[in-house]
Amino acid sequence: MIPFSQSNKNISFKQNYHRLQEHLCIFDCTFTIPFNESLVIPSNCQQALTTNPCEVDIIVELTMKRTTFAFLNKTNDSLINGLETDTFSVELVNFEFEKNLITDILAYKCSHGDKCEWNYIQKKIPKVISMNYQPLLDSLSPLIYDKSLVSNVSHCHSLNELVNCQIGVCEYMQTLDHSSLTLPSIRQCSISDRPSIYFGQYQYIPDPMKYTFDYLYFTCNKNQCNSPSNERAIKYLIGYSNHKNISVMKKGHFYLVFSFYLIIVVSIKMI
Repeated sequence: MIPFSQSNKNISFKQNYHRLQEHLCIFDCTFTIPFNESLVIPSNCQQALTTNPCEVDIIVELTMKRTTFAFLNKTNDSLINGLETDTFSVELVNFEFEKNLITDILAYKCSHGDKCEWNYIQKKIPKVISMNYQPLLDSLSPLIYDKSLVSNVSHCHSLNELVNCQIGVCEYMQTLDHSSLTLPSIRQCSISDRPSIYFGQYQYIPDPMKYTFDYLYFTCNKNQCNSPSNERAIKYLIGYSNHKNISVMKKGHFYLVFSFYLIIVVSIKMI
C-alpha cells in the first residue's frame, strides 16, 4: 500500500489570494546519496525559474544508510481545490517488521524562494538520519508482528464486528476524510500486506494559516490485532493522542477546528 498519494492534497480550505513570485527550482533527476557523503546537487539535475512550487520526494533508508531524492520533470501549480498553498509536506516513518527495515518517507512542496526544496533537504535530512527508531520498532513489534511461520490470525475487526481473516492480516488506517475534515478509523482484513506500520504527519501551509493532521496505518498478523485497544496501545507508543483533530495555527495562536473522539467498543477485546 502507498501511504500517501495525490488525493491527500485535494483538501478544501478558504481561498488565499497570495500571488506567488517566480523562483528557482530543481527538476528532472533522481539520485541516491549514502549517509557518509555530502548533500550535493548532481550536475545532471536541471534548474529553472517557475511560478509553480518546487517539489521533491525523499526516501531515507535508515537501515541501509542511504537517501534517494526524486525531483519531477515538471511541477504542478500550487492550487489545492482553488487554494494557493505556500508549503505542503509529508513525513511518514515506516517499519517493516519481518525484515527489520526502517524507512523515513518525505514529500515536500514549497514556493518561498529559490531552491526552497533544497534548503529543506539540507536542514531536514541530517536530523532524520540521526534518529534512532530501533527502540520504538522493538516496542511496537509485540503488538503487530508474530514471528511464527504459521499465522495465528483467525479474525479481524471490521467496522463494529469481527470478520473471518484466516488467509490474511488485520489492517487499520486513520487518515483524512476530505469531505468532513475528520480523521476516521478504518479496520478490515487484508489479504496481501505484510506486518508493517506507517505513521507521521501531513501539513498544509496556505500563508498565514497552517493545517496539520496525523496519519497512521498498520497491518498486523496477530489475532484481532486491529482492535480499538491495540490501536490505543500503538498510538501511546508513537505519541499520538486518542482524540481525532485537525488543527489550525494563525499568527502564533492555536485553534482547534475539529475535534472528534473515538468511540471505543469496550465489549470487544483483543485475544
